[in-house]
Amino acid sequence: MTTVPPRSRREDAAGAVVIDGGGQILLLRREWYESRRRHQQVTLPLVHLKPGEDDADAALRGVRERSGLDDLQLLADLGASVVHHLDNEVPYTCREHYFLVRSWTMVKTAKAPAPWTSEACSDLDSAASKLEQEEQQAAVLRARAWVT
Repeated sequence: MTTVPPRSRREDAAGAVVIDGGGQILLLRREWYESRRRHQQVTLPLVHLKPGEDDADAALRGVRERSGLDDLQLLADLGASVVHHLDNEVPYTCREHYFLVRSWTMVKTAKAPAPWTSEACSDLDSAASKLEQEEQQAAVLRARAWVT
């Protein structure tokens, strides 16, 4: 059992590896400015759970909110793990649970709301290499067993 330091908080999040009928993977890019410096992050759809929401429903909501896709089918549970983050120098722990989701309308048609933009990646290995967070890379690679 992991002990959470007293100043930290614990959160639960759910995300998805989204594939289309042709095997393309949905990645999201977020851009923001901080101290006059431009930052970018490539990520999978991931949202924090709302009170009473289960992980699978949150993952589907996250895809809808972040990408605009709504023809979604849950294919597989890719597992959960605990990730440690810092937010303004305060540590917090997040349990991130990922699912494999299919979108039938072609990932390329996704219209993500600002500040997000969507892009399609042609295969799982390429998608994993573009992601910065190790847990998201691992989720994409776990999806390989279901896609191949």
